[in-house]
Amino acid sequence: MRFYLQSHIVKKGETLEQIANHYQISDIELLKYFHHLHVPRDKNHISSTLFEGQEIFIPDQKDIEEILDRRKQNVNNRKNQANLSIQNGLLLPNFSQINHTYKVLIKDLIDEQIQNETEFDISIKYLGQENGLYLFQFIKESVLLNGKTPDLKTYELAAECSSLFSNIEFEINSHGKVENIKNYYKILPNWKRSRDQLLKKYDDENSIQYIDEFDKTVEIKELFLEYFRQDLFLQFYFSPYFKTYSKSEFENSERFSSYDILYRNHYLIDVSESIEITQTSDCIDERTQQKIINQFNDNNENNEDELLESKITATYHLNKEKKLLQKANIKMELQLYIAKEITEIQIDIK
Repeated sequence: MRFYLQSHIVKKGETLEQIANHYQISDIELLKYFHHLHVPRDKNHISSTLFEGQEIFIPDQKDIEEILDRRKQNVNNRKNQANLSIQNGLLLPNFSQINHTYKVLIKDLIDEQIQNETEFDISIKYLGQENGLYLFQFIKESVLLNGKTPDLKTYELAAECSSLFSNIEFEINSHGKVENIKNYYKILPNWKRSRDQLLKKYDDENSIQYIDEFDKTVEIKELFLEYFRQDLFLQFYFSPYFKTYSKSEFENSERFSSYDILYRNHYLIDVSESIEITQTSDCIDERTQQKIINQFNDNNENNEDELLESKITATYHLNKEKKLLQKANIKMELQLYIAKEITEIQIDIK
């Protein structure tokens, strides 16, 4: 218990800043805090203006150190509480802040040998919420193949078809899954015009077949929606979200990859100055390799065909304050018969 407190009697025209400087106290809020600890609730409180003769209690160095230690402890307690709430609760981003462009690099390998590197920009913007669904704008542009603008006819055609994704408005549900393409009936006539131009530009049999197949997908909304759901960026962008973590962990069964493979997924969240989430997934799909490749079920298929071996490892880094994805690294491995297919995905905010 303190029996003696140093005090200062305010002189005419004296300010709190001057008093703090006189006693070498760098923070006037610290001075006000100490003073208010030692006066009655309803008397002698420091306001914006001091009055002549007012008594101000002055902390000594030990008092200042104790206050600063208490402040630091309070900050740490609040930080720990915030970390615990993330590690033991539903993780959602600050949707209103989602308006970013990401650079995406996808490497396709077979038996550890790189086959192709595809690079592009994805812009994603939150537009609002309606009927329990979250609406976003999706723009895909600046596609490069192996560091260059596609010049082979096949890749050039694929790139031109994918330009259809230059402005898509899509809705996701509370599990982070694409439910609807809201502006589909604006996209469809744009595609029809693009298709007619492509048929004039590409008149060989293979190109015409490719355009026809793409046209069949776009013409039926459900098929186009399913095609859009296979976008790897979208699958993994929303992967850490809409999950209720408990003791820093979450497990579920969920489908990934362009083959729509079912995995058992384990997520582990670590929170310090930022949020890091690791994902490890093992294939639990009961379809055989051939069924997964063909993406349909054929009851007459040879039952001796092997089940697929596949796994996913991923790391996501999120901004702690807004819980927005900053970067991600994903690796999908599929053992298809004698070949091992690997897809590596790198996502970085620009």
